Amino acid sequence: MATDQVKRRLLTILAADVAGFSRLVSEDEEGTLRRLNACLVEFQARIRAHDGRLVKTAGDGLLASFESPVEALRCAIELQRVFAGDTGRPRGLKFRMGLNLGDVLVQEGDLLGDAVNVAARLEGQALPGGICLSAAVYDHVAGKVDALFDDLGEQVLRNIPRPVRTYCIAGLGQKEEPPEPPRKPPEIVRPQPVKPAVARPPAVDAIEDEPRLTAGRGAADLRALAPDEIRPPRRRGVSVLTISLVLAALVAAVAGGVVLMRTMSVDEIEAKLGTAPPKPAAPAPAPPATPQPVAVAPPQPAPQQPAVPPIPPAKLFAAEAVPFVPDAVRQRLQREYVGGAAPKALAISRGNGTAWFVTAQVSEDEARRQALATCIRSAPEPCEVYAVGDRIVSDKGPPPMPAKPYVPPAGQRYALPFAPERVPLAGPGMRDRLRAEYDNAAAFKAVAVARTGTVGFSTSRATEDEAVRTALETCGDLAGSPCAVVAVGDSIVAPFPETTTVTGLFDPGALPLPQSDRDRVGQAYAQGGGWKALALDRAGKVGMALNRASEAQATQDALAECRAQGGQDCLVQAISVFAVIGR
Repeated sequence: MATDQVKRRLLTILAADVAGFSRLVSEDEEGTLRRLNACLVEFQARIRAHDGRLVKTAGDGLLASFESPVEALRCAIELQRVFAGDTGRPRGLKFRMGLNLGDVLVQEGDLLGDAVNVAARLEGQALPGGICLSAAVYDHVAGKVDALFDDLGEQVLRNIPRPVRTYCIAGLGQKEEPPEPPRKPPEIVRPQPVKPAVARPPAVDAIEDEPRLTAGRGAADLRALAPDEIRPPRRRGVSVLTISLVLAALVAAVAGGVVLMRTMSVDEIEAKLGTAPPKPAAPAPAPPATPQPVAVAPPQPAPQQPAVPPIPPAKLFAAEAVPFVPDAVRQRLQREYVGGAAPKALAISRGNGTAWFVTAQVSEDEARRQALATCIRSAPEPCEVYAVGDRIVSDKGPPPMPAKPYVPPAGQRYALPFAPERVPLAGPGMRDRLRAEYDNAAAFKAVAVARTGTVGFSTSRATEDEAVRTALETCGDLAGSPCAVVAVGDSIVAPFPETTTVTGLFDPGALPLPQSDRDRVGQAYAQGGGWKALALDRAGKVGMALNRASEAQATQDALAECRAQGGQDCLVQAISVFAVIGR
C-alpha cells in the first residue's frame, strides 16, 4: 500500500559502473580515485542538463533517473563519448551503462523495484564504454535519437524471472583486453664466488714461479704483482714455520692470562724470522722544485636557483571567488585556509556547495589526497580538488557569470507569484523538480536559466545575494554560458514575453556596437526592472525603456526612443532578459 513516504513513478533508470575497477585500484589507488571523481562531476553536470536526477552513488557505480527515455539515452551517449577520450591503459576509466523504463518505488529519494534491477543487469550486459537498453526504452527512442541499435534478442538476466529483449548502441564500447602478463625482469648474471682450489701438497723444494695475489683493503681487492715485485723464491717450509710461531705466541699469551690477537702481514713475520729479502735502496730525494707563480681566478658567483614562475592571476586562489559555497564558508576559508600552513589543499562539491580543506600536511600530494578523501566521505555529491596551496588547480575553473548587477533593486522588480510553469525555457522534468524542491523550500532562494533552457536554482541560503549568486553559478556551470536570474524567493522577477518569439537570453556583448557602447548599454539595461525593452537600428542608434507596467508599453517606448535618437529602421532586440526576433 502506497504511503506518503513511498510513491510510485514511471521513470527511465540509468545504471552505470566502471569496468575493471578493482584491477585499476590495485594498479593505482589514488589516481583511479581522482579520475573517478572527475567522471562523477561530469555525470552530475550531464544528468542535470538532460533534466535527470542523480539518485545515488556507491563505490564505482551510480544510479540516475529521467522523466524522458529520449533524454536519458542522449545523456548516456554524450557521457560515453566524453569518456572515450580517457582510455589510456592501464589507468583509463570505461563505464558500462544500462537503461530501463518502468514503474519504480520512490522512498526517501531512493529508487527501488524490478525496473531498477533490470537496469542494473542490462549494465552488466554492456561492453566497457557501451550502452544496453531494454525494449521498453527502445520503443520510445527509436527514430528520435541519432544512433544505430544492435538487437541482441531475448536475454536471460540474473535474478530476473523473465527474459528481457535487449538492444545495444552500435559502435560504442569494446571488449576488455586481458591485462598484459607481468614482464619478467631482466636476468642479472652475477659472478659466482670462486672456490679456493685445494692445492696438492707440493714437494718441499717446489718453487712458486707464478705471480702471486696480495690482499688489498678489502677481501675482493686483489691485484696481480708486477714482475719486479716478485720476491725471491721461498720454500713452502716457511709457511709451516710461520704457523708454528703464531700458535706458540697464542699459547704463551693465553698462559699469561691475556689474549691479544691481530693479523700479522707476511713482511712482519719474515722480518721476525730474519728471512725477509733485502729491500731495494730508496731513491735519492729530488731537489725541491722552484715554486712557480699561480694564477688565481677571480671568485665566481654562486649559481642562482631558477626563479619560481609567478602564479597567473586567473589561477591565484582567492577565498571570495570560490564558487558554489556560502559566504560564511568563504569567510572561514579566508581566516583558516589562506592563513594556514602549507602544504594545504581545498576540495569542493559543486553539487551541494560545500568545501573541505586541510593544512600543514607532509606534502602537497598528501594534502590533496586528504582533502578529497574527506570531501568524498562527507558530501552526497561528487567532489573535486579546487586548490592546492595558493594555486587553483580545478580543470573546470569558475563558472561563467553575467555582468553585475545580477537582479534589479527590490523596488524596481517585476513581481509575479512564483510557479514552476512560469519559469521560461524549462522542460517538464525540471519544472517537476522545481515543484518538489523549490516551491516549499526555505528562503533565501533563486532560479536562473540559460539560453539553452538549462536551469539552476539555490535554496535555503543565508542572504538573497548568496542565493542569487549560487543559482547563477550552478546554472552557468551546467550550461557553459552565463545565465539570467528569473526568480527570487517566491516571485518571478524576469517576465517572459508573450507577444513575440524568444530566441534565447539577451547578451549586450553581442550587440553590433563599439565595446564602450556595449558596456554602457549593458550596465544601463541591467539596472532596470519590471517590463523593459531595447531597440536598435542598423546605424547603432539605441532606445531603452525600463520599469514599465506592461510588455506593450516597454516595446513602444523603446522604439520611440530609438527613433528619437535618429534611428530609421529600429527593431526591438530584447524584452526583459530575453532576446527576441526583431519587430
